[in-house]
Amino acid sequence: MSSGKTFTEGRAREIVFERAGFQCEVRIPGVCVGGVTYHHRKLRGQCPKPDLWRPSNALAACGSGTTGCHGWITGHPARAYELGWAQLRTNEDPAKKKAWIWSNNYLGFGWFLLDDRGDLTRLWDVAEPTGVAVGGVLMRNTVGGARYRLVDGTPTDQREARAS
Repeated sequence: MSSGKTFTEGRAREIVFERAGFQCEVRIPGVCVGGVTYHHRKLRGQCPKPDLWRPSNALAACGSGTTGCHGWITGHPARAYELGWAQLRTNEDPAKKKAWIWSNNYLGFGWFLLDDRGDLTRLWDVAEPTGVAVGGVLMRNTVGGARYRLVDGTPTDQREARAS
């Protein structure tokens, strides 16, 4: 399932943290502590070596494996899998597994595909998950937005406006 490109740990971390704006992409209300760590969606033991440091296989999550959103993911593997945050199956390509994350570029939560360039593709026609709540707080969008795809971290409609 490899993308054919091998990433170094440093380059993968750089791409993921830049994609996230150096903020937690999970943002579980009442759990999120701010800051970011590199969270593998497909665990190291499940992951073929070429996929280990693919940016599509990672999220920027606050905390550690036992604290913050990173810790919540570790402690709730079934729900984390449903939300695309963790425990991807060995044969699943992380670039094809959607994740329910926060995007500063879209000003809210949504289903996204993550690629190895650090771009996000918003899946507009996929319903919000039910019961995405921790401590009774529902994680959902409160801000609408234009439909566009990010290319090199810039919304395509903004790139087109600059070109004209």
